[in-house]
Amino acid sequence: MTRSIQKFLVFFVVATNFLPLPDARAADFSEALELLQRQDYARAEPMLRDMLAREHDAEADYLLG
Repeated sequence: MTRSIQKFLVFFVVATNFLPLPDARAADFSEALELLQRQDYARAEPMLRDMLAREHDAEADYLLG
């Protein structure tokens, strides 16, 4: 398992356990978890990167008003 996938997996576990997620994001995280459990890292990594990018965009929009 590559280091970047390990980082995503840690983020995923923290996010799903401690952050309230809207239904759409919760479904994305659920699908990513299934891919990770099946060790389909080639499909899981881009999905997790996209979710992280959307999260950062939403946070920036909130902070910038």
